[in-house]
Amino acid sequence: MSSQTDSPPDRTVPQTSELQRRLTKFRETLSIVFDNDMAKVGAVMLTLFVLMAVFAPVITPNVPDERVTTDDGSWVKEAGPSAEYPLGTTTQAYPIFSQLVYGTRIAFIAGLLTALMVGGIGTLAGIVSGYYGGVTESAIMRLVDITYGIPFLPFAIVLIIVVGGGSIFNIVFAISLLLWRGTARVIRSEVISIKEQPMITAAKASGASNKRIMLYHILPKVLPTSVLYSVFAIGWAIIAEAGLSFIGLGDPDMLSWGKMLNTAYVGNAIQLDMWNWIIPPGLFITLFVISAYFVSQGIEEVVNPQLREP
Repeated sequence: MSSQTDSPPDRTVPQTSELQRRLTKFRETLSIVFDNDMAKVGAVMLTLFVLMAVFAPVITPNVPDERVTTDDGSWVKEAGPSAEYPLGTTTQAYPIFSQLVYGTRIAFIAGLLTALMVGGIGTLAGIVSGYYGGVTESAIMRLVDITYGIPFLPFAIVLIIVVGGGSIFNIVFAISLLLWRGTARVIRSEVISIKEQPMITAAKASGASNKRIMLYHILPKVLPTSVLYSVFAIGWAIIAEAGLSFIGLGDPDMLSWGKMLNTAYVGNAIQLDMWNWIIPPGLFITLFVISAYFVSQGIEEVVNPQLREP
């Protein structure tokens, strides 16, 4: 009589199938996003900014925080655009084009960090308040209402002074403390609807914990909305950082487009008709914000299928 040893069940096929399903879903989502013409344009613009940030040392002929000098050591101040200095130099002999290109890095740092914080805090608050309801929901939503009544600029100024300076991380912190509110409110509304669906009832009946239900059943459904509002936050972060830097509250050790506008204003660029110093950073701020907005239009079609063209 032969004996037969039971082997453990093979879970490779189900895991592979689940992975394929998720990859297929991801490809379908990307297809929806980039079927939108505005999203395509925005993606191209953002890609150009990414390349500019990554290859800044290759693109720029001069070091942005070193003065341009002649062979005898004298400063090359207020030079007009030329092949050697594509956008000229400032009143303190700094190369404008190099500062502009390197400023792209600060834009991405501010934008991406803010997007992560706004998306993370807002999504967590929205899921928890919508799922648990009751006192938890009331407390979080009252906090949201309070943040809507706080004006951003005075709040950011006070916070930056209190925490000890306008480093890029303090600026991101100030922006995120207020911007998460919109994400939380919208996701809460979605979760209230999602938690009544049969799959959630079945998960509860099978003994799944609240943490598991929120993480594996609710989060994937609200993730497109979270990403959408995170992309919105990128644009707001760029504008806020530029505004705070323009009034002198930016990071003194980092070159940003807002700081360029501040130094141009302090350096009397308007009176000197140095539009090559004023217009480029303002134009880059505008284009960066527009590119993020364009991409968000494609993501919005994932969140709201009714917006898709037939």
